[in-house]
Amino acid sequence: GSKSSPLMKLLDGGHHGARLTEEDRLRLIHWIDANGVYYDRYESDAYGPKRNLFASEPRKELESTYARRCATCHNSGDGRQDTWWLSLNRRDVALSRALMAPLAQSAGGWQRCGEAVFANKDDPDYRRFLAALTGLRTMLAQRPREDLLSLKGTAVESQPVVLPAPPPPMPDEAGSAWVYLSNLPWESGRAGWTRNGDGLPRRDRDVTENLLRLGKQRYRKGLGTHAPSEIVYRLDGQYARFRATVGGAEQGGTVVFQVFGDDRLLFESGVLKGMGEVKTTDVSVARVDRLRLVVTDGGDNYYADMANWADAKLERADVAATADRGR
Repeated sequence: GSKSSPLMKLLDGGHHGARLTEEDRLRLIHWIDANGVYYDRYESDAYGPKRNLFASEPRKELESTYARRCATCHNSGDGRQDTWWLSLNRRDVALSRALMAPLAQSAGGWQRCGEAVFANKDDPDYRRFLAALTGLRTMLAQRPREDLLSLKGTAVESQPVVLPAPPPPMPDEAGSAWVYLSNLPWESGRAGWTRNGDGLPRRDRDVTENLLRLGKQRYRKGLGTHAPSEIVYRLDGQYARFRATVGGAEQGGTVVFQVFGDDRLLFESGVLKGMGEVKTTDVSVARVDRLRLVVTDGGDNYYADMANWADAKLERADVAATADRGR
C-alpha cells in the first residue's frame, strides 16, 4: 500500500525538488491503495502469474546481457540498479529503454551512458536484447496480462502515441571550464583499505567497485577511498578553484576530510558519520602547485571508514580569468 510505497517515500521527501499539491498526493495514494498500479479488474484470476511480464526464460536472457554490458555502472550494491531497463515499448520494441539508453546517438539512440555502450544496432548484445524484448512482445500479444484485457480489441491498442523528446546524453565533462579529478592522473594515491587489497583509491567508483554514493544520492564522477587516505595532484598553478561533495560512505564509520594547497590547510570537514551528513568544499587553488586530499579516521579507528570525494573537479585558471575580464 501507499504507506510502504517507495514512490510515496520519494515524493514525500521532495525527490529532485518534486513537490505535489495535496490533491495530487491523495490521488496517487488512492491509485496505489486501490491496486490500480497493477489491475483494471478484480476477478479472482487477476492475481495469477500473468502479472509479471519479465519472467522465465526471456528474463534470464535479458539479465545475462545486462550483467555483461550494464552492471558495471548499474549493480545491486550502488543504489542505481533500479528497474529502468525492465520496460517494454509495446508499439515499437526498438524504442524500449534498455535499447535506446545505451545506444549511440549516431545510431539513433539516447546515449545516456556517457560513452555509448552499443555503438550501433549490429552489436551482438543489442541484438540479444532486441530479440528477447521482441519475444516478450509476441507473448504479450498472444496472452495479454490481466491488467490489459480491457484494452484488447479496442482503439487504444492502435492509437498513435507521441513520444517526448529523448533525454540528453550524460556529459563526459563538468563543462569546458571544469575538469573532473577522476579524469586526471594523480601524482600519488593511497587508501587505507580496498576490497582487492591494492590500497589504491578508485576513479568514479568507491573502494568496493560500486558507484559513488553519499546518503541516498549517487554520483557518476568522483574519487572513492577509505581512511586513512591521501591523494596528491600536481596543479602547477593551472587551476582556480576546487569543488567537491564529501562524506562517509559506510554505515558506522567516522571520517574527516581535509584539503591542502601547497601544505596549507584550505578546508576541513570536521567529523562526518558514515552515510550521514555531507559537506561541500569550494576553495581557491589559484597559484597552487600541489593539491593534497586527505581523509583521516576521525580519531577512533578506520573500521567502516569508506569515504567519497563526489563530483570532485577543478576550474581551469585560464577560463576563470577570461570570465572575470568579461564581467
